[in-house]
Amino acid sequence: MKTEDTTINELVQRDDLNFKMFLSTARITDDIQGDLIADMKRDNDLPNDFSEPDQLRRYIKDRRACDGATDAVAGVWRRYRNWISGRIHD
Repeated sequence: MKTEDTTINELVQRDDLNFKMFLSTARITDDIQGDLIADMKRDNDLPNDFSEPDQLRRYIKDRRACDGATDAVAGVWRRYRNWISGRIHD
């Protein structure tokens, strides 16, 4: 059974649709998701892309992120999927 994330990952074959590109355009909001986005924008070691939210969650846990940041991954990942969907359908 395919998940929404799997479907999007299969569709995304363009180099300009990676997580770092999303971050470069993502608005920093006044909430925990915005805090996480701001932190990731400043992370010089952040990989260009993640294949699933758990991979991103593991990365930020390895960086000793607070529980709030790991909880924010789901919302940031939704924003990323929505951003990709908008680019694919343009």
